[in-house]
Amino acid sequence: GNIILDDVDAELEAVLMGAGIGYLLYEQIKEYLDTGRLECVLEDWSTERPGFQIYYPNRQYMSCGLRAFLDYVKTG
Repeated sequence: GNIILDDVDAELEAVLMGAGIGYLLYEQIKEYLDTGRLECVLEDWSTERPGFQIYYPNRQYMSCGLRAFLDYVKTG
């Protein structure tokens, strides 16, 4: 089945154990790339942009609090 994690360390450990692919920062995986334990896949989906990435389940049913937070972050 699918594995969904909200902890970066657990995600990295799962990827290293062969559970699938992960979406991790280059700085977190550089040593594993250098040693060949990991390889980049789906490079067209990677981003070079610095900053935060915010994930939320559904834009259609977004709470007022989340909308206010996202608006605040965008202006910041």
